[in-house]
Amino acid sequence: VGRLENAIGWYHSHPGYGCWLSGIDVSTQMLNQQFQEPFVAIVV
Repeated sequence: VGRLENAIGWYHSHPGYGCWLSGIDVSTQMLNQQFQEPFVAIVV
C-alpha cells in the first residue's frame, strides 16, 4: 500500500451459536486493547 495503516478492530461469526462474545473472544479483545484503545470487537 505504501502507507502506514492501523487495524481498529476485528470481527467474526459464531454460526449456529448466536451473536455473543465467547470467553476466548473476551481474552483476545483484552489483549488487542492493550496495544490500541479503543479497539472494536464485533460478532456477526
